[in-house]
Amino acid sequence: MPHFSETQLHSERCLLRPWRDTDAPRLTLIANTKAISWNTSYNFPYPFDLTAAHHAITANTTNAGTNIWQFAILQQDTIIGGCGATRGTDVQSHTATIGYWLGQDYWGQGIATEVLAVIVTYMQESTDIEQLTATGYGWNPASERVLSKNGFVKEGLRKGAVKKWGKTTDLWIYGRLLGASKATSSTAPQAATLASY
Repeated sequence: MPHFSETQLHSERCLLRPWRDTDAPRLTLIANTKAISWNTSYNFPYPFDLTAAHHAITANTTNAGTNIWQFAILQQDTIIGGCGATRGTDVQSHTATIGYWLGQDYWGQGIATEVLAVIVTYMQESTDIEQLTATGYGWNPASERVLSKNGFVKEGLRKGAVKKWGKTTDLWIYGRLLGASKATSSTAPQAATLASY
């Protein structure tokens, strides 16, 4: 199997590949939009300058292929967004949280739905991840549609859990199990096992 840095995934219209240091200028150009940052955490700042771009690329390439699987999305050799997954920790290390974003000029074209399908397939076939989690802000119904089209279901709601730039909204939690063979058991541990902690 090739090193993660050499991985290339293809959707109908896009190429997905790991981030590179040389992507920073283009990342700065396309990500420096308040509309994008509005639907992400404060780890995706606005303004999004060159320093932020280098920081993001470093974060997305550290432990890449083991705990982080982050990809630049390209059309005709031009970066138009990003997507990927990050492994959970401790008792959730068999899970990963997925995320995606697109430059504003590429919204409403079905690209996010198309790309997420590729990521889900990759995570199922090429990693040991058994479950995917995603979150969505209450003011972003478009993201909910992307997730539902890719088999994610609503698993929970945290009322008023998101507050950004003085505005508050709900946080939806979504999940998807990766394949019937990876289904988890609901059987509780034996009492003797619990008592040993």
